[in-house]
Amino acid sequence: MDINSFSYRQKKWLVLVAEDEPISQRIIAKNLSDWGYEPIVVSDGRKALSVFRQQRIPIVLLDWMMPGLSGPELARQIREIDQKKRKYTYIILVTSRDKIQDISAGFAAGVDDYITKPFHPLELKSRLQAGMRIISLERQLLNYQKKLEKLATTDSLLRIKTRRQILAELNSELARAEREQQNVGLILVDIDHFKKINDTYGHPAGDKVLKKIARQLKKNIRQYDQIGRYGGDELIIILPNCGLSEVSSISQRLCQSVAKLKIPLENKITIQPTLSGGATSSEAFTRASPQSLINACDKALYQAKARGRNQIVTYPQKQTIARSI
Repeated sequence: MDINSFSYRQKKWLVLVAEDEPISQRIIAKNLSDWGYEPIVVSDGRKALSVFRQQRIPIVLLDWMMPGLSGPELARQIREIDQKKRKYTYIILVTSRDKIQDISAGFAAGVDDYITKPFHPLELKSRLQAGMRIISLERQLLNYQKKLEKLATTDSLLRIKTRRQILAELNSELARAEREQQNVGLILVDIDHFKKINDTYGHPAGDKVLKKIARQLKKNIRQYDQIGRYGGDELIIILPNCGLSEVSSISQRLCQSVAKLKIPLENKITIQPTLSGGATSSEAFTRASPQSLINACDKALYQAKARGRNQIVTYPQKQTIARSI
């Protein structure tokens, strides 16, 4: 098997070799290099753990008896790190111990394979190749899981967070803000006369307008702000560390940025969309909850529509109205 057929974001697979016997170190390191691996050789269990923490190492060869930490002790700690980082490391225990009790103890510590000294180089090579197959499959599985998570949390049309995800983010952000004694701002907007756009020009045109506006809003918020689709043409923006004055200022900027858009449709038709919205901050509440913020934004949004649209009203009412020019 050609190890280069496996992709691990590097030209050579790193193999950590924890072995305190100098001759064994040299033999194993030379074999690994000849087979196309990149060996990192250490003679101390604690040093091996330190190296493992600092680098992304998919395969580890462990001697049983070493200064600092024994092979099984090191394997247990590697498994704890793997669990925290949601990854997997293939561990091969290399030792002269061959009693069934020792083999059982090694597997109980978390090793994947066991090879006894002295061993033939081809035996080690075969076990390494088996480890590579397992790690490669594990990486593929993680990639699939990430894609599924993204599909579950990202709106397929707008490429922003889904309703469920944005509400979960709002809940988390409020909890964080309470711990750190910070404020959280929230903006709820929808597109003025969006139904008329759909009815007049068709749903594909409406989708195009919605996508352009979502992209415009995303482009004009901070990297750590979050935007999601609340439903239909309603969008929610979470603004960490923002009180009422900051929310009002940001609302005005966002409203103006959308009003400057010119979206071309078929038959040389151009639409200039506008937003109506409501905004608030946890600063206005004794104990803010996701629903209390959304309710406040929703009421303010209806006031924006009643006042002529193309504006974002900030709750409480003493705050300045954000209106596009």
